[in-house]
Amino acid sequence: MQPADFSFVETSSNISLMFALTEAAKEFMSENFPKGSFDYQFWGDALVVENRYVIPLVEALYEGGYQIRLSSEEEVVQ
Repeated sequence: MQPADFSFVETSSNISLMFALTEAAKEFMSENFPKGSFDYQFWGDALVVENRYVIPLVEALYEGGYQIRLSSEEEVVQ
């Protein structure tokens, strides 16, 4: 199994955080979701994503050849 390029962490019923874990993922993020843009919200290095957009975003990333890890906040904290 390949290491994940992106990690999505569900933090609430409405919001997930998308983390870029590899250099390729970080490059993708900087090209497609530039920090400082008013179109995107970041929390630290993570892109804030409404949960209704997670599945389409994961599908598009997977089709682009990226590996994805999904987890909940409880899994990350433990």
